[in-house]
Amino acid sequence: MPQLMLTMENVLSASHPSDIVSYSTPEIEVSSAVIQTNESTDGYVVVETIIGRVTMPVILVEDGRIRMTTIVYQNIQKRWTLQQGYRHAQIGSHVLSVSLQRLHNVTSERLNISQPKSITMVLPTQVNGREKERLCTFWNFDEGFWDTTGGRLLTKNDSHTECQFDHLTNFAVLVLYYDQSLSLSKLQKQTMFVLTIVCCSLSITCLGVCIILYIYLHLLGEEKILIHANLCIALMLAQLVLVTSHGAERVTAACKTVAVLLHYLFMSSFSWMMLEGLAVYLACTRGLYNYGDMRLKYFLVGWGLPAIIVTVSVGVQFPNYGETADDSCWLSVRDGLIWAFMGPMLVVVVFNLFILCLVIKVFLTLRANSRKTQAAKLRASVRAMVTLLPLLGVTWVLSILVPLHHVFHYLFIIGNAMQGIMIFLLHGIGNDEVRKGLSERRKRHSITGSESVTTINSSQPKILRFKQLLVPVETYDQGSDRRQAWTEL
Repeated sequence: MPQLMLTMENVLSASHPSDIVSYSTPEIEVSSAVIQTNESTDGYVVVETIIGRVTMPVILVEDGRIRMTTIVYQNIQKRWTLQQGYRHAQIGSHVLSVSLQRLHNVTSERLNISQPKSITMVLPTQVNGREKERLCTFWNFDEGFWDTTGGRLLTKNDSHTECQFDHLTNFAVLVLYYDQSLSLSKLQKQTMFVLTIVCCSLSITCLGVCIILYIYLHLLGEEKILIHANLCIALMLAQLVLVTSHGAERVTAACKTVAVLLHYLFMSSFSWMMLEGLAVYLACTRGLYNYGDMRLKYFLVGWGLPAIIVTVSVGVQFPNYGETADDSCWLSVRDGLIWAFMGPMLVVVVFNLFILCLVIKVFLTLRANSRKTQAAKLRASVRAMVTLLPLLGVTWVLSILVPLHHVFHYLFIIGNAMQGIMIFLLHGIGNDEVRKGLSERRKRHSITGSESVTTINSSQPKILRFKQLLVPVETYDQGSDRRQAWTEL
């Protein structure tokens, strides 16, 4: 196929200046015409071909008589196998060859153009699956593949693609598709939706109970509990928006609002997870340094840093919020907006993994563990790691593996739900301060209840005497009148 294109270009470029070629078969459509610069519009020359139009600045064709030759390879894309450079891609348009020749008296000379944004063309495009990306390419004869250098996508719709190039050669539109083996069936989508609702509901409930316990027991004054509570709030709100936003994708404004909210709330969750790791590190070194009261600083970082990231992202790429390939209200992958979430998330996870390793090392060097056997040390390390993992957000590493297989998608959903449940079990009802506070509350209620019973029992005779003293007493008759008197205590 490339050899055919190269031969056609050479033959047409060497044709006589007086030759006006017009040739048509079911496979190839060839046409040529001398460009009339006096027919330009707003400084541009527009040439219509059988499949679309080609536009170029008139300044490129003002020097002498210029002939434009176009070749449309109408079915070549069906037999062209892409062997290099792209996975899950197809040629989505006809291949269009465009060349210019400067005409002399008896000879013609091929005109080479190399000027940025000089050639614009509109090509009919056929999309046969779930589109991931669309590329404006040309055939690189030297390297033997479809190259995007010098090509830029201007606009696209379901049937056409507008491209811009800085040179003339053989052009085509490549359509990249998502791997169909990884696409979800209707049953799988329904299963994941139900699993998401159930798991997030359990997580929301557990996180809500944690927050209530912290408030009820007046524990928010403690630095560690304050971080736990804010992490619970951020995660709970994010999951609430996630489970209640079903159907928002039908309304553009609602979908973008949901995407911005999810971005901020999940970023806040990771910010507080980072602070959980930082607090653990500071707890390990507090004996060496005096950090003072960190609560205000934690608030500024936990809620302020995500606000800055999301504000910048919205200001730069707001149109790409909610514009995903699967019509979900999230961040666009195609335009790179997803890295406004994935980048900070990976930084937090790597930081917290480092903190986890540091804490395990410090834990094993404690004097209390120095006399333990290796098996006992291993059990203690695992116990410490399990306690810290839900706070550090390590389960979010599964999100990176989701594109590889459906199984990781299910594990990611379950892992996120388990984060809320494990926070409740290990840092809610399993937290020493919480258990101590609940125990003191029970004792206080028990003592209060005992005192109430004792008070009632001791006051019962007085009540009886009081009732007895409030009985009516008849007095003696004084004349014909009977009078009744009441005695009081």
